Amino acid sequence: MPPWSSLLLVALACAWAGLPHRAAASTQDYCMAKDPNPFASFGTRAPYEVSGANLDASPVRLEGCKAVQLWLLGRHGTRHGRDADIELILKLTKLKAQMAELKSSGQSVGLCDTDLENILKWYPNVDRSMSAQLTPQGQQDLLKMGERYRARFPDLFEDLNPASFQFKYDETDRCIESSQWFYKGIFGEFPAQGEGTVDGLPDFYNRCPAYLGPIASDFVMGAFNKFKKSNEWADMTKRVSARLGFHHNLDVGDIDALYTACSFERARNWEYGKTSPWCAAFRKDDFEVLEYWYDMKEYYRTGYGHKIHEKLGCVPIKDLVKSFEARVGASAPAPPSGLIYHSHDTLLNQVVAFLGLYRDQDKMREDGFERLRNRKWRVTQFSPFASNIAAVLHECSSGDRFRVQMFLNEKLLPLQDWGCDSDSCTWTQFMSKFGHVLSNCKQRRLCWGL
Repeated sequence: MPPWSSLLLVALACAWAGLPHRAAASTQDYCMAKDPNPFASFGTRAPYEVSGANLDASPVRLEGCKAVQLWLLGRHGTRHGRDADIELILKLTKLKAQMAELKSSGQSVGLCDTDLENILKWYPNVDRSMSAQLTPQGQQDLLKMGERYRARFPDLFEDLNPASFQFKYDETDRCIESSQWFYKGIFGEFPAQGEGTVDGLPDFYNRCPAYLGPIASDFVMGAFNKFKKSNEWADMTKRVSARLGFHHNLDVGDIDALYTACSFERARNWEYGKTSPWCAAFRKDDFEVLEYWYDMKEYYRTGYGHKIHEKLGCVPIKDLVKSFEARVGASAPAPPSGLIYHSHDTLLNQVVAFLGLYRDQDKMREDGFERLRNRKWRVTQFSPFASNIAAVLHECSSGDRFRVQMFLNEKLLPLQDWGCDSDSCTWTQFMSKFGHVLSNCKQRRLCWGL
């Protein structure tokens, strides 16, 4: 080798060492800013559309039948995070400053340039005054849903008489406003003063000791907390920390903050097609770990993790059965054409559990990530923002006089699994499935053992 070639190699090596390095190219083959469909399966924080909800407003008709009554239990629309969520999001300003220092020092990161720049330009755009409040996206969730229900069941709304419908909700602003926007979607204007009612059903579980006891214990010792000590969680933390340029592992609070900002900012900007810059911290395998953690949290907080949840789910169904039974046996004046509740994910999930939907044979545990990769219990599919369970009573001119359809997120439920026809249940079939709640579902007994 000629002497000059050795000098050239040394010079090139020195020049390379002085350059600010990025991570290896294999870590930069993905750029979230250019992804047309970034991850959005955030469980109860997911946008409504991600659940696979039916957005087709085409009329739903049963041959020879007319829709005569609607019962609906809906969750409020997209909201901002609660106080604790906002605190986590605000915490990211410090993490952003640390990343800016890393960039200025030439530290390598595993992000594309655009994703890194978007993080460094990020600002929270949320404060404590917005805690748990409905967002503009949440308003649109319910407005458009009301419009779809009106178009889908024209017989119910043919005279557009608000007096034929009862709108009920708990006392939280987000449920009251969700009800008002749903009302506007149906009737074209906001309800007049007094046209909605605060009711005890939408949040009765908050006054139920049999529900509150296990939940308090789970948040201290629950399996979903133990999962944060698993190998899957540790590996995910290492990947995310390195991707952001840190030589140390971020703590659980940091990961939670990143995921919280990612999920809430993605949901509230859904209509604009925008995603949170912080979502770039994660890749598909990271999101799968976080999704399992979040699904497991809801499994124990509101689902099959405790028997009390599916037991309490009978309470809204009892209200449904009583409402339809009154219409079936009615002589003039008939009961209202619609009974519409707005509530929270807790009650929706308890009804899902009572109905036996999305049930797995294996219980969700801190050591079950690999075993339950193909699980049914995926909260995004049934409990996103604005999720809803509805039943429609039809009166028919031939055959069985009354038939019932039930929907989850505006999709017809698999009624044949309940011994019904594929498109509806006869009244006899419906009562065979649910009539027992009239005598067996006692709220005082379930909650207080009385």
